[in-house]
Amino acid sequence: MCKKLKISRELKALFLNGVPRRKYPQIERVYARLFLSDDGKKVLAHMQAQCYERSLGMEASDQALRFQEGQRSFVSMIFRMVDLGRRQTP
Repeated sequence: MCKKLKISRELKALFLNGVPRRKYPQIERVYARLFLSDDGKKVLAHMQAQCYERSLGMEASDQALRFQEGQRSFVSMIFRMVDLGRRQTP
């Protein structure tokens, strides 16, 4: 049985999605500025429609399902970054 590794908040604060934060300082705010603009919202809505609202049929291959899941994961990361950036105080 595997135990879930507990990571301290201090350690989590040093990394973002496995990348050291110092490499991309305040990147969450950049995502928020970009995707909360009028054009950014349109692009994000389009990405959401393409990646979340589309379903593959039962005949879909394993590769197609994995590809779609990768797209969903990437768009989900963008939503998460926008949310984090929105919460940060300027």
